Amino acid sequence: MSNPKKTIRSLAGDYRQGKETPVSFVTKIKERIEQFEPGVRAWQYLNLESALRQAESATKELQSGIDRGLLHGIPIGIKDILDVFDWPTSCGSIRWQQSYARQDSPVVAQLRASGAIFLGKTVTTAYASFDPAITNNPWHQERTPGGSSSGSAAAVASDMCLAALGSQTGGSITRPASYCGVCAIKPTYQLVDKAGVLPLAPSLDHIGVMANSIDDLKIVLERMVQHLEITSNHLSNSPHLKNSSNTNLGQLYSPISFFESSLAPEMHQAFFTLTHRLKEQQRIPYTECTFPFVLGDILDHHSRIMAVEAAQYHHLRYHQYPEDYPPCITQLIEKGLNSSAHAYAESKTQQMNMQKIIADFFAKQPGVLLFPATLDEAPSRQTTGSPALNSPWSFLGLPTVSMPFAWSDNGLPLGIQLIAPRNHDFQLLRFAAQFEHWLHFPHREIPYLEK
Repeated sequence: MSNPKKTIRSLAGDYRQGKETPVSFVTKIKERIEQFEPGVRAWQYLNLESALRQAESATKELQSGIDRGLLHGIPIGIKDILDVFDWPTSCGSIRWQQSYARQDSPVVAQLRASGAIFLGKTVTTAYASFDPAITNNPWHQERTPGGSSSGSAAAVASDMCLAALGSQTGGSITRPASYCGVCAIKPTYQLVDKAGVLPLAPSLDHIGVMANSIDDLKIVLERMVQHLEITSNHLSNSPHLKNSSNTNLGQLYSPISFFESSLAPEMHQAFFTLTHRLKEQQRIPYTECTFPFVLGDILDHHSRIMAVEAAQYHHLRYHQYPEDYPPCITQLIEKGLNSSAHAYAESKTQQMNMQKIIADFFAKQPGVLLFPATLDEAPSRQTTGSPALNSPWSFLGLPTVSMPFAWSDNGLPLGIQLIAPRNHDFQLLRFAAQFEHWLHFPHREIPYLEK
């Protein structure tokens, strides 16, 4: 077991107590990246000289009494599908390697205004889809780091940054975070502005964040959505922005029959050990429940919507530059091109119906759903792993927080996910922080990254 990992809140405290400065800390991060990035390959683009200049500015501001909040001087990574001014947004494409953004995406602009320090762009799979990327899982280089936000997860896990932005259309925030042993949140659909972000399937795409603790997720997400209170009337009274406590999320539910037969042995054993502990200790109210859907039905509709919308966005370029589309994204686009308008419309209708059903489910039994975050430990590098337990929450648009909770026999982290009603993101984060404290997950040092 190692010492607790550095968090945004602890580093922010060190800055203000004079124990550290943004310059001194970013210098340490720079040295760590130079040492370990060749083995992890988490970064598509690095600009460490720019990061040091940002750190110098943050240090001067803090020393002169200008304090932009807890993210001031905190080094973070940006997934390489979000635009950062004057940096390339290659999106895992060969032909877009020199495609430079002319302005920040709104969410990046929010973080920049908060004083966050951008280190670079983290690796994504091709067009944020399923083809394995170059990034290694820090815990085992022959295992996948997960889906399209693989670089973000690996960078946080390797302590190359304190947080990183990711995206999820199926399972590409929750799954890589779980395979790499870090915390993550996929917010409510449309909570975070997606302008300036490469779409895969616009009605399923979410922007989220990974970090070393639940508290850090909250710190970053608060700044990512701060502008919504002013610019979005339909969200201004929502509970996720007012931190409302009107709804009790203290009850924990797990529809075990929904996923039990799908779990690999190591995840099955770890998850059911966890639920047994919940029943025994009774500190968090826990019960099993019946889920109103069949997993396969959700996955079928999710897959069709994703394929059709990906084909709609990519089809012209795909036909012009087929060599720039590796096998998995090619298969997805072809599926979309061969899907009928009637089938797509039916899946969209089912999506709306299921969203109403899940809202009724939570209305009748307010609380938080508990699921394994993945079916298994990180599998081989030939795949990005199955998103089967993540896609339902992308399909339904529900906020999802994940965190590591156990170690497999192979020494790989395993994750669980907590799901709440739509627009209860910050209530979910408060509950997840309490659960994280109760869980008391034993962190370890990544063997070949030990300091």
